[in-house]
Amino acid sequence: MTGPRQGQGNEGSYAHLIRITESVKAGKLGMPGVPEAALRVRQLIATEAGAAEVAAGMAADPSLAAYILKVANGVSQRSHQQVTSLSTAVTRLGLRLVGVMVTHYMLMQLADAAGKRMRSQVEELYNRSRLLAAYCHALARRHSAVPPEDAMLAGLLHDLGAFPVLAYVAGHAELRSDPAAVEALMARVREPVGGVMLRTWHCPPGIVEAIVHRRQLVRSRPANAGPDLADVLTAAQVELYRDDEGAPCWEWPASAPALKRLGLNADSPFVDGDPTRVALEEAGDLLAH
Repeated sequence: MTGPRQGQGNEGSYAHLIRITESVKAGKLGMPGVPEAALRVRQLIATEAGAAEVAAGMAADPSLAAYILKVANGVSQRSHQQVTSLSTAVTRLGLRLVGVMVTHYMLMQLADAAGKRMRSQVEELYNRSRLLAAYCHALARRHSAVPPEDAMLAGLLHDLGAFPVLAYVAGHAELRSDPAAVEALMARVREPVGGVMLRTWHCPPGIVEAIVHRRQLVRSRPANAGPDLADVLTAAQVELYRDDEGAPCWEWPASAPALKRLGLNADSPFVDGDPTRVALEEAGDLLAH
């Protein structure tokens, strides 16, 4: 009798988790797309460095610098004055939004660096994260006092752990040939691996906490508490997966506390109203660069 295939069962998943986590920490998971300069800029923003220092950090990577300048000059900024310096770009966007866009740049690099073996899965993951980020930004703007930039960042990073898992699978033929094993592995290890990645990417504690709580229907909150970042992320997931019966949030009740705090009902689309639709389109514009 043969034993369980690699990647199946708790012991196999735990072994994979240890390998993936160690590889992430050592930077040896075949994800060369994340540039050191971008990580450095995220670290500078996390430590509340000044705009000049952040601009200098971005200047170390010409591709990142060009991307931020492109965003600053994008249609969503509603300005007719051309931005040609990074310091002006940082001032125009604000450090919060610069941090979001640097993170988006890092995700784009991960997607671009994906090998042929798992490219379609990585691109699907990237596109889903980008769309969820747009929903988060729009819902935060229209239905809460949560900073939209924080909401967008949480949306971009909500499934960060899936990227290194896919990179790991790409290097193991026995997993690639067994979709069920990949699905089981992803379900068991993407969250803990994501926690390691979030720390590596210098994510603010509030963002990490919201991602951890994003699927909790009931959280201990004061009776009169307003919506928080985790509520926005939860609602964005409900909207994103509204027509996906296989999604984990498919059976979330219309009266879920997170939705009630936002004044939303799961029975009706959240972005039907014109103001929210406009906010969603503007968020999408930001992430289209």
